[in-house]
Amino acid sequence: MSDDTPKKSRPSIYTVAFAVCLIVFVFSSYKVVSKLVSDKMARDAYARLRTSVKTEASAEPGESPDPSASQAAEAPSEELEESPKLSGGPSLPISSAADVSFTVDLSKIAKINEDVAGWITLEDSHIDYPIVRGKNNSFYLNHLFDGTYSTSGSIFMDYRCAKDFSDPNTVIYGHRLKDGSMFADLRNYRKQEYYDSHPVMTITTPDKVYTVELISGTIEDGTYEFVRLDLAKGGMGKYVASLKERSTFKSGVTAEDGDRIVSLCTCTYERDNARFMVVGKLTEQ
Repeated sequence: MSDDTPKKSRPSIYTVAFAVCLIVFVFSSYKVVSKLVSDKMARDAYARLRTSVKTEASAEPGESPDPSASQAAEAPSEELEESPKLSGGPSLPISSAADVSFTVDLSKIAKINEDVAGWITLEDSHIDYPIVRGKNNSFYLNHLFDGTYSTSGSIFMDYRCAKDFSDPNTVIYGHRLKDGSMFADLRNYRKQEYYDSHPVMTITTPDKVYTVELISGTIEDGTYEFVRLDLAKGGMGKYVASLKERSTFKSGVTAEDGDRIVSLCTCTYERDNARFMVVGKLTEQ
């Protein structure tokens, strides 16, 4: 007797493979779109903050800054490595020579988040951000200065460092984002000509304004604790000398016992888990 009962059809291996690929594609697209949206929200938040807290030092109270200077600050600069562009959007704001004399009202940020420790600016670059310090070194990897979740994160101080920059070495971290924001411009210090045209930074704290005279740029192994926080007597000179030996640029600046330095760290891709660290000496203005 023949069996005429209909057999249930089984999905072919191709159908299963297609379904799996489709799921992977949808998930990957979601992740990419979410990252783009998160990065744009971060850019907008930092742009609004700059407008709110930065004022040209020459402007009288209640006087609007020179609009031509504002336009100069938004003008794109020529970069040594790939020039990040925002697909379908404006260029990132560039801190320019117009920012040489400015004041930052950190009290406004402190009302939003008491973790604020200062503000860092590198002229003619994208580096123009508040510095925050949390209770650990993980929170601000994916949170903005106001505590909002974002993969862009913040420029943040190592929680083990004194908030007032009084330690011999203050360590500051920031992501290297593909759009050129956060600490991406630090990697330009792999070239001597970039240092020659960008030898100093500015850090503003609630009490003081510091010039950061750059000393070295080095590629470090992020697998290990590469930053030196405990610089005992006699240690500063030796440590700085070792950095200068390996530096990607030559600088006439050095540091000895009694000086204070800052170490700015971001990701780099010369090897697995590598970090690029730019070190400078703090000099009070």
